[in-house]
Amino acid sequence: MENYKFWLENAPEDIKKDLIKLSEEDIKFFFEKNIDFGTAGLRGKITWGTNAINEYTISLATFSFGKWLIDKYGKKAVKHGIVIAHDNRRYGSEYSLIAASILATFNIPVFLFPKNKPNPTPLLSFTIANNNFVGGINITASHNPPTDNGFKVYDQIGKQLSVGETKKIKQYSQEVSNIFQIEKIIDKEQYLSQRYIEDYIERIKKEIPFIKIPTQKQIKIMFVANNGTASEIAEKLLKFSKIKYEFVQEQKYPDPNFKYSPFPNPQDKQSFDLAKKYANKNGTDLIFATDPDADRFGLSIKHNDEWVELNGNELPLIQIYYKLNMLKERNLICKNDFIVRSIVTSSAADEVAKNFNVNVFESYTGFKNIIEVVEKQTKRRNHCLFAWEESYGSVVMPFTKDKDSFQALVQVIELVDFYKNQGKTLLDVLDQIYDEYGFSLSKHTVKRFDGIDGKKEMKKIVNDFRNNIKLGDNLNGHLVTEKRDYLSGYKKWPKDNILVFILDKKHRVTIRLSGTEPVLRFYLDISSENEKEAKQIEQDLLNKFVN
Repeated sequence: MENYKFWLENAPEDIKKDLIKLSEEDIKFFFEKNIDFGTAGLRGKITWGTNAINEYTISLATFSFGKWLIDKYGKKAVKHGIVIAHDNRRYGSEYSLIAASILATFNIPVFLFPKNKPNPTPLLSFTIANNNFVGGINITASHNPPTDNGFKVYDQIGKQLSVGETKKIKQYSQEVSNIFQIEKIIDKEQYLSQRYIEDYIERIKKEIPFIKIPTQKQIKIMFVANNGTASEIAEKLLKFSKIKYEFVQEQKYPDPNFKYSPFPNPQDKQSFDLAKKYANKNGTDLIFATDPDADRFGLSIKHNDEWVELNGNELPLIQIYYKLNMLKERNLICKNDFIVRSIVTSSAADEVAKNFNVNVFESYTGFKNIIEVVEKQTKRRNHCLFAWEESYGSVVMPFTKDKDSFQALVQVIELVDFYKNQGKTLLDVLDQIYDEYGFSLSKHTVKRFDGIDGKKEMKKIVNDFRNNIKLGDNLNGHLVTEKRDYLSGYKKWPKDNILVFILDKKHRVTIRLSGTEPVLRFYLDISSENEKEAKQIEQDLLNKFVN
């Protein structure tokens, strides 16, 4: 109530009129705390309050980031400045200009993309990583509902800030006594030229392809931008690939209301529904979909006249298998090559990598953590061949330091074309990998806990599993052979509320609280002789942990 009363006393009059209409439940939820950094920045509903996204919480986050930039980079921050981008969500342009006006008070130069139009996350990351900027801000809520927006912050290598760094930003926010009086200097922002966008596109063209396409059996792709930011860059890359392509026109252009994209997340099979209606009429081989800020991507392919969606473990497995075979053919695999995945991602690709003498490293969930591992190994003169997480995001080459759907687009077009000329779909290739390395099944499911007490409920469930399941327990016919509790300390990993159970020495169940949504996540990674057996094990484990 203290936060709510402060807003009632200090907010502009038009906002006060909205505040007095709030229900007791809304007051409790939107004023209970200050909105905090999760796995990928701040995300929340666009409304008034300290636990929401609005011009004042954006201002506070920007002020705190400005303090961090000066503390971290000093005169370098004042000399080189940062880049600010936004996607198609409501108030993205306005919030980006507010952020620029606050950073101007620190004498930090701010650069926006041409005309401050909506742009993809990977473009921002690449622009920071491959130029002299000291960081960046991204106004985006990724794949969240249309009611939301968010705020991501990047360091000078184009990577989202670590947990320790965002904690420091939170400390700086405590220096602000009145969120409504943060100083601004208007109209100090500058605009980047189109060259920065072209540099990104050219880098992808240069470094991702192995072979020239199209070949004999030309493919056709349907692209789904989900009313987000992907279309402009995607179309240039599709033209470069010289294949037949088509956009779902209703979803091609940015729309903050997502009128034609009620499910703007390629992890949701329903995001492909509209595309399938068109694709069934025109001989399309595959549907490629991105989320609004174009870092995540998903794929639906035609197999035996049916559309099949590959999940965030299956498609990267094929991408890695394809890339390693291509490198081996050219004698380009070295002993210091490596790949990186998160701990909740399927381990199926590990065996493939080991067969090619490629090292595998793990990280915590969140692409910033994956990139930290990539950077650490790169400093040791090791060479990254692929980095990914099960939530439909990857980099084929780490010249981008965040998930990059455009790198994937070019590689996927190439490998689909390559295998089509062998008479195979990607489902056939997946079966081929299973024949060589053993069958694998991955499952990601969530339980949602909305409301003010949602986090407490989730923590209680995790603690119940922590306290009640022990080594040697029999869980629906499967023996607990290892228990990893990252909260109490597992090896040298930083403490986090994550539980992992290894069953029968080969199946894995991971439980973690989402860092950006009110959901409890369950990840199943099952290795077995065949699909039928894997499905039975999946049901056994779902009944124990989820149902």
